[in-house]
Amino acid sequence: MTSTESPNPGHPEGAGGKDTGTFIRQGEGLLSDEYASRIASSLAKNNHKRVNLHDPDAVEAENTARAERNLTRAHLRIDDNHIEDVSDDEPMLDEASSPEKDFTTKPTIPGYILEAVDFIGSLTPTTKSILAALTSKGQAPAAVGSMEASSSGAASDAPVFTEANTRIVDGEVTAFEIPRVLLNLVRSKVHIPLTLLTLSSLRKIHEDPASVKMKKGLVTDDPKLFVMDTSSGFPPESSLPPHLFYEAASNFIRLLGLVADDATVKRFTDHRDFCLSRDEFGDNFDSILAFDVEIRRRFFNTHTFPSRAAYLDRWKNVLIKTSLSQQGSSSNRYQPYPSRKPEGFSSTSVSNDGKSFRRGKGEQSSEHLLCVICGRLGHRASSCTHMHTAKNAPVISMWTDKLILKSSSAPICISFNIGRCSPTKHSSDIVHVCSICGSKSHGANSKSCI
Repeated sequence: MTSTESPNPGHPEGAGGKDTGTFIRQGEGLLSDEYASRIASSLAKNNHKRVNLHDPDAVEAENTARAERNLTRAHLRIDDNHIEDVSDDEPMLDEASSPEKDFTTKPTIPGYILEAVDFIGSLTPTTKSILAALTSKGQAPAAVGSMEASSSGAASDAPVFTEANTRIVDGEVTAFEIPRVLLNLVRSKVHIPLTLLTLSSLRKIHEDPASVKMKKGLVTDDPKLFVMDTSSGFPPESSLPPHLFYEAASNFIRLLGLVADDATVKRFTDHRDFCLSRDEFGDNFDSILAFDVEIRRRFFNTHTFPSRAAYLDRWKNVLIKTSLSQQGSSSNRYQPYPSRKPEGFSSTSVSNDGKSFRRGKGEQSSEHLLCVICGRLGHRASSCTHMHTAKNAPVISMWTDKLILKSSSAPICISFNIGRCSPTKHSSDIVHVCSICGSKSHGANSKSCI
């Protein structure tokens, strides 16, 4: 087969055998390497150019430019002296067509930037807010406390007091509502002394917030939770006078109504009315208060309430126990007998301090009594109302009709804690631990943990 020579050797034939040499500049042969490099650079730059496809003139001009560049690419492909790769031809554009495909090479994001983005994404909303405030130009960081209130700017700018959350009341109402710190105690199932629920105490909490001491370790289910320390800055519950019992107990019912169902509120309302209806209320107030404290404390610690029969039996036991305790205390009081020994009176019947009779071995003044629950002096375990020990540690034991561990309800040996126990004299289910700190190495009477 005979080959046909081209009329212009060295130049390619175009469509229909036409000579493409007319596209080469006058007086020049094939494209030089320098000129080809400039063309390639220009092509790369123009390839990034964006065109408004809704502008007909712009589309036509771009198509003309692309046709010229595509023709230049054709020359470069057949140039034996051009050793670099030539890019693909550019497609022609259509007016008002779908958006042009972006052939621009996307920059690679450095690894350290990606790591920084991942780190910021793992931050909490509060930390992100602080970081944004610190990096904002000309903007001072807001207080951390205000940032914790809301993670979004819109929420923090919202009004706090509005017509929608304002209650309109008729007539005279209680000046002081239940403080939020007391609500938090109830929600944490912590016993609240009635002395914190008198109007004077509620006024003190509202008007003097500095009097409220917050502490963690008082909630057994969440030891790290900060709640109000009810034993700091307020009188003990045992000091509540009779004339304030109704006021404080009614505020307790009001507080309970905010966190309990109707049946529970009704049960404690009946309990309050039972206490108030006891005969000789003033004379028996110590028994009434001790019984009320025991019922409420047991409910908060164990979430139990005695049946009707057990309720009445418990009241009788507390009444008897308190009466005997009072009689024991009164037997130690000074008796109006002459301090001088009468003539003919036996020396063994009069004590050295001038009182009529010697004290028995078991008698002891109440001010020297050691509470085996909190480690304080001046009261018995059966009347203890403290939530923490003398060293500010949460109490681990409680008194129902006996001394038990709060964590397991296991009975604690009282004799072991007062130093007079023989383990063989009682059953093995009674534990030998310090009722104040829980240690097996000593009893409460050693006072080594207080």
